[in-house]
Amino acid sequence: MRSILLNGFIIAAITMVTVLQAHAGIQAGAKEVQLFGSLMNDSTGDTDSQTLMFGSTINNYIKDTMSFGLVAIMMQNSSDNSDSSMVTLQGRTDLYMCDDPAAPTVPYVGLDLGTTIVTSTYESYNYWSGTTEQTTTSASLSYGVHGGVKVFTSETSSVNVEAKWNSYKMEDAEESSSQLSLNVGLSVYFF
Repeated sequence: MRSILLNGFIIAAITMVTVLQAHAGIQAGAKEVQLFGSLMNDSTGDTDSQTLMFGSTINNYIKDTMSFGLVAIMMQNSSDNSDSSMVTLQGRTDLYMCDDPAAPTVPYVGLDLGTTIVTSTYESYNYWSGTTEQTTTSASLSYGVHGGVKVFTSETSSVNVEAKWNSYKMEDAEESSSQLSLNVGLSVYFF
């Protein structure tokens, strides 16, 4: 029992020392590469679905408290009678709420603007020809807001938690779609 407690204390102490690193990654001129995954609630009209998605972000810090970047998100969704894939490419800006280089956590908010492309494959039924498979591709302007926190594990890496809301309306759709996701990712910083 003592061995378990001692090992737990050592792991906790190492974790605290690691987490309490300076966040030198956020400074003018730094570059950030982030990989993230998320669980997402997708709402279209009266239909809600939960989806797993993956993405990456590349940020360029123009000031200690501001960055511009690009985000790419890929998603695959399947249901009983249709499959769809979605790719979102957006420009992104972040404003950081902390300019203290010794702070281990840095909250931020930001805006997203870009395009979403959806390819859907579904079965349609026609009285004369029976069931056939149809594929459609549609593109749309997409926009959104996000906010989160970066927890620095070293001067060149952080664990990130981000809430993100996106909206888009496909050209053939009657209603807009919105997505709310909770992203968890890992960032690496280069100087």
